Amino acid sequence: MLLKHMRSACNQIASPWDSGEGSGKCRRTHVSGHGYLYEVDEKSNLDTARTLMCADSYRYEFCYTRSFDTRLISNLMYLGFIPLSQLSTTDHTYGMIPKLHKHRCVLHLPDLKIDKSARKRMKHFQISINKCFDQVIDECVRVNGDGWLTKPLVKALKLLHRTPQCSAIRLCSFEIYNNGQLVGGEVGFTAGTAYTSLSGYFTMSSAGTVQMIATCKILQSAGFAFWDLGMDLPYKRTMGGVTHPIQDFLAVFDTVRCLPTPPLPSSVLDVRDTVTSSGAQERVYKQRQNCTHIRTAQCEKTLSHSVPNVSNSWANRKCRTVNSTELSVPNIIKLPHAA
Repeated sequence: MLLKHMRSACNQIASPWDSGEGSGKCRRTHVSGHGYLYEVDEKSNLDTARTLMCADSYRYEFCYTRSFDTRLISNLMYLGFIPLSQLSTTDHTYGMIPKLHKHRCVLHLPDLKIDKSARKRMKHFQISINKCFDQVIDECVRVNGDGWLTKPLVKALKLLHRTPQCSAIRLCSFEIYNNGQLVGGEVGFTAGTAYTSLSGYFTMSSAGTVQMIATCKILQSAGFAFWDLGMDLPYKRTMGGVTHPIQDFLAVFDTVRCLPTPPLPSSVLDVRDTVTSSGAQERVYKQRQNCTHIRTAQCEKTLSHSVPNVSNSWANRKCRTVNSTELSVPNIIKLPHAA
């Protein structure tokens, strides 16, 4: 359904670079049969574009750009966008339609729901992190099709993964094995203590569910604040995901993205061990959340200043704050260009 919607939105793009205001301005580009999307590029004020997209008057969830510059993609993700792309059928060129959902599905890590059948299926599964990023993203395209993971975007994401020192976000992959054979995985990115999923695949029954469970437990043990699941879908809610208005989500995301990113395991792990060890570490995780040196009252003040009317229950439960000066979007990050 998501791919169908993305394909429909992008295939209708006609003459995206029309005459009018110059590059770098936050202007709208006409999408035939769809409306006017905000157009961004490397010189755009992305923070302003995001604010405009969050307004009730803007009824779309996308903006548009022809650029696949890694600096632009990195900064879009740092602002909470999901990078999507598509080949236009009108002029046969690739474009990117970064998505900012009106509502975002989030999993508070301790709230993961694991049914008994899933526990039984964990036997013989192992998981690793960042062992074969390129292979996982290539398999996502092969298994799911290139509906939004087009060649230019895949190339840019691979380059971002190879140059983590140049970006405020970190691309990563989770690989799931059955008796040593790769049978699934997903790619995503970390921003501070938030982890966001981008795409995943599996070639074996149960591999997808097992991978999600193990990924959640690894993130929880490492000290991540939450798992951003993106678009709201039934299976995500079944596993414990909760949907929040984008303004509430961004208020917390903008806070935790500034925190140091916790290190992830470098060795291959037995999935059953991740579930067992995370249970023992859950008390430590909760203490870490409760004993932060910044009080909840300060957190509420920072969030209410950043985004008015933010949901207190969401803010109180899932955030730790930093100094307000750290919440501003950094200057354009210097990254190598995708050739």
